[in-house]
Formats: sequence, structure tokens, C-alpha cells
Amino acid sequence: LQAKIVESGQQILNGVSITVREGEVHAIMGKNGSGKSTLSKVLVGHPDYEVTAGTATYKGKSLFDLEPEERSHEGLFLSFQSPIEIPGVSNVDFLRMACNARRKALGQTEFDPLEFYAHVIPKVRAAGVYAGVCVASGWPGVSGWSGVAASIRYGTASRGSTVLGACSQQQQ
Repeated sequence: LQAKIVESGQQILNGVSITVREGEVHAIMGKNGSGKSTLSKVLVGHPDYEVTAGTATYKGKSLFDLEPEERSHEGLFLSFQSPIEIPGVSNVDFLRMACNARRKALGQTEFDPLEFYAHVIPKVRAAGVYAGVCVASGWPGVSGWSGVAASIRYGTASRGSTVLGACSQQQQ
């Protein structure tokens, strides 16, 4: 896989090759600036990057033939590493909206607030995340994988979803 930055034309990914089979977990680790986040952004269809060579197949479909929203509906999305605070919007409401967007795209019934809370809190607790993170208003003081990213990873990602994330060696 090769990709460039749209604005500058700078080639940023050069010959990346990885295969992740169903049920496998892979961690992409490396120094800051080594391309971890760039690879994730390219795969989810971030508009700042253009694929110049290569392919990416997910669940038998060419990722690059799908719009970013379609990729998320298939179960491929990028979680927030350091989300900004959104005053008045609780994490659980935000997660429910994201989950329901995917459920709607899959033809599934959307969760009402109480159903979603019953669905997500056991997953968040199982992931070792303090459940209060989900119900807090905004995201003050929450950053990194220990916070909202873990909530998204374990709270709204359904079986068969893939969450892309990159962590520098300092975050491990």
C-alpha cells in the first residue's frame, strides 16, 4: 500500500503490507512519526490522504471502493485518542449515536437510551474502564486509550467490527 498527503503531494506510506485474518488482533507500534496513525487514516478514508498504489480488502470488499461512512457501517472505524470536550453531550449519548448509525445501516433496530446503557456498561466494565467515563458530560480530563477510545472499542464495536488505533511507545 502506498499513499500520499493530498495537500503537499508528499508520499507518506511506501509499500506497507499487512494481513489480518478474522479473529486475529494486531498491534501496530512504533516511534512517533513512523506512520501508525497515517495507515489507520488511509484505511478509514481520511480526505487528507490519497492512495497511490495497492489495495485493501475488508470482509471481501475493496475498502477503496467504499466511502468513509460506508466503511464505518461495515465495521471499520477509527476511535478517538484524545477527544475534545463537547459541553452538554455525554459520552454515552455520543456512543449511542455512533452505534445506532451502524445498526441502522445494517438494518438492525436502534437502541433507545436505556437499552444502549444496558448494552454498553457491561462491556465497558469488562474492558476495565471506569463506567463513569461513559456518563460524564463531555470528555474533560479523559485522553488516550484508557478513556473514550476504550469505551468506543468495547462499548459500540460489535462482533466483527475492527477498530483501528495506533499507540506510540510512550503510551504503552
